[in-house]
Amino acid sequence: MRSTTLILAFLFIISYSCDTQEKEVTYAHFSGAIQNPAHDMVYLSYKGVVIDSSKLNLENRFHFYLDAPKDDIYEFSHHTERQLIYLNKGDSLLLYGNNTFFDESLSFSGKGSESNNFLISLFLENENSKNFLLKNSNGTTKQFEMLADSIYNKNLNRLNRLMEDGKISNSFNNFMKKAITINDGDLKENY
Repeated sequence: MRSTTLILAFLFIISYSCDTQEKEVTYAHFSGAIQNPAHDMVYLSYKGVVIDSSKLNLENRFHFYLDAPKDDIYEFSHHTERQLIYLNKGDSLLLYGNNTFFDESLSFSGKGSESNNFLISLFLENENSKNFLLKNSNGTTKQFEMLADSIYNKNLNRLNRLMEDGKISNSFNNFMKKAITINDGDLKENY
C-alpha cells in the first residue's frame, strides 16, 4: 500500500511538473506614449515594409502585438520622425517619446528596454562623437585614429558589460558589434 501511494505521488509530481514547464514565448508587445503628437498614427516597419499601424488613443498611447516576430531590428515611425528598435520574442517593450524633441526624449522600459536604451544612447552619442571628431580633425591622422579608437572601444566595452550581465540577447549583441564596427569605419572614412 505504501509503495502504491509513493508511486502515485511520484506520477502526480511528474505530470504536474510537465504541465507547469514554461512554454516558449512566440510573441512580443510594443506599446508606448507620444507626448505632443504631430499626427494620430504610429507605424511599425520591418525591412522597409510597414507591418502594422496603431492609432493613438485619447491619452496618446499606442500598442502593437507581434505574433512570432523575428529577433531583429524594426523601425518605429510617427509623422516624420523615425527610430530603430530591437525586438526579441517575449519582449514587452514600452516607449515614451515627445514629438517636440523626438530622438532626445526617447526612453524605454519593460522587457527589452536594455537593448533599446543602449541603441538610442549609442545613436545620440555617435552623432555627438562624429561632430566632435570632425570639428577636431586639425591634428594628425594618428591623433584622429586614437580618438576614434577610444570611442569604438568605449562602445564595445559598454556592450560587453550588458552581455556579461545577461541584459541583452545574443542576437542583439551580434547586431550591435557589427553596427559599432561599421560606425567606426564610417567615422574614419569621413575624416
